[in-house]
Amino acid sequence: MRLVEKKGPKALPPVRDNGPGIPEEYRKNIYKVFFRLNRDRQPPGPSIIKAILSENNGGIWTGSPVGGRTVFHFTVPLEQ
Repeated sequence: MRLVEKKGPKALPPVRDNGPGIPEEYRKNIYKVFFRLNRDRQPPGPSIIKAILSENNGGIWTGSPVGGRTVFHFTVPLEQ
């Protein structure tokens, strides 16, 4: 089983959750500092993670298949 895909000088590890998924219309907003899908459920983590990855030449994006289980994909430079 491959957990991390290597693409050139970057690694692409996926992270899945067990939640209900993120509706398509909200996916681009979850990385904004003060955006919340639900006050009780989402900490400001996605915006912090995006800032850290961007500062280090990485990136993050989200996919959410129908039926839930959001998948966060991100790139991490293997060398600087």
